[in-house]
Amino acid sequence: MTEKNSTQPMGLRAYWKHVGTDNAKKVAEKVETSWGYFRAMAYGQKRPSYDMAKNLIAAAQAVTPGWAPDLELLMEGPPKPLTNGRRGRPSAAFLASQAAQGRGAAA
Repeated sequence: MTEKNSTQPMGLRAYWKHVGTDNAKKVAEKVETSWGYFRAMAYGQKRPSYDMAKNLIAAAQAVTPGWAPDLELLMEGPPKPLTNGRRGRPSAAFLASQAAQGRGAAA
């Protein structure tokens, strides 16, 4: 595994992991947002506005010189897990494959 450094683009969660919680909390305070909202952005539950993203980057550079999240990655948020959007229920493709094998899984 290669070590990340400040020259590689990173999202907010990766930034937090590298600089630690204390520094991440300082960044949240500097941009006048709550720690809960910062965490929600880091985990992809919320996305920052363009202005918030620019402010996060500026604050990160001030708090941890040489280390800051990437604007594009901030705007995209972390990758979402692949899902068929229907928690716990099998996909239509799986049901079709079971029916084709004579297992008759009902939808």
